[in-house]
Amino acid sequence: MEEIKMRLKDISLKLKELSLNEYIVIALISSVFISVYLQAALILLLPIFYIATKQTRKALPREKHEYALLAFSVLSMLTTFIRAEDATVREQVIKANWLKLLSIGIIILVFNIIFFSNIMTKRAFHLGMVLSAVLSITSFIIAVIQKFLGIHPDPITRPGRVASVYFNENYYSTVIEFIVIIALYLLFKSTNKKAKVFYGFVVTINIIGLYLSQCRTAYMAVTISIVTFFLIHLSKKQLCGIIFCILIIALLMTLCSKVINIEVLERFNLNRLISDFGFRSGIWKTALNSVKDYPFFGHGYYSYGAVMNNSTAMAQYTAIHAHNLIIEILMDFGIVGTALLLAYCIISVKKCLELSIASKEKTSLALIISTVLSIVVHGIFDITVIFPQTGFFVVFLLGIPQMFDEKVVNQ
Repeated sequence: MEEIKMRLKDISLKLKELSLNEYIVIALISSVFISVYLQAALILLLPIFYIATKQTRKALPREKHEYALLAFSVLSMLTTFIRAEDATVREQVIKANWLKLLSIGIIILVFNIIFFSNIMTKRAFHLGMVLSAVLSITSFIIAVIQKFLGIHPDPITRPGRVASVYFNENYYSTVIEFIVIIALYLLFKSTNKKAKVFYGFVVTINIIGLYLSQCRTAYMAVTISIVTFFLIHLSKKQLCGIIFCILIIALLMTLCSKVINIEVLERFNLNRLISDFGFRSGIWKTALNSVKDYPFFGHGYYSYGAVMNNSTAMAQYTAIHAHNLIIEILMDFGIVGTALLLAYCIISVKKCLELSIASKEKTSLALIISTVLSIVVHGIFDITVIFPQTGFFVVFLLGIPQMFDEKVVNQ
């Protein structure tokens, strides 16, 4: 508790030194841990800020990959306006007009992403990571309260799972993936023993939060993130010790399940895994079949509902989206849109890696690689990164390459 107070005091002292733009950065980061509606409001209001403060140029593309992102957003808007259809998924109605508004909002978001990248300083970047680690504790506390009070986003089809301040438990688990990566980064970067203990504590409670959310894909993503950091930082002897401890924990969890009949990881039941994978496969097949209808430009944003409604053979695979990041992008935006979006992502990540390697910063390298692996692994089974509270961390950790440049002054 004392270390948490010290982190908060340190944050409050640093906040007093920030510029107006840096306060905007901190406000956006804080909103992730409060409400998606607050975050959305700040995103929509951000253009008013940079127009009023005469910083519009900072929101305009400069690099080639930024033009690719802008082109993607404009093309996706046109496709959505032409091809969006009303759809019904179970009892939820997805209106074509909502998707059209979303497509306009994404163009605004692109300018905001560019502005956010240009106003970011190393001071705000580091403080933002520390703040994220601290605020994740509040998310965890809320999740624990929800668990004890039986407050679940969907108690009928997803009983026992909690979502904290996020839209559903899968978004909470995806945020946890990024927080674990950030906390590990801060742990390995810190030279203070108490700070290391604190960030170790943040990792631990977020793993418990992961158990509360019960997202199977996130277990894999978090495991890969932790292993990546350990592989880069630890000696072979230390790594073997960690693996041994993990195996002991796994054995104890299995014993709990078999001996005292407590299902520690109830969603990892083999029969359930096979059944769920079969359902996912049906969704993927339905989505992939629709790609050939509009192979170059796609169906527009969140088109799976309409695709599913129009499908005869695969109509039983009911879902809002394709539950696979690449398939969703191909279905929604076609080959051209996918190429533009991937170009932006690949160039941005490439720049991050090149600057990190040039700076000989292995902790930054671990951060970048872990984040990419986490997105890829989770993206095989879900598209949770396409949401404001989760997508923010993709931009924050991978969309600002200059944060890994040693030549950039640490403001």
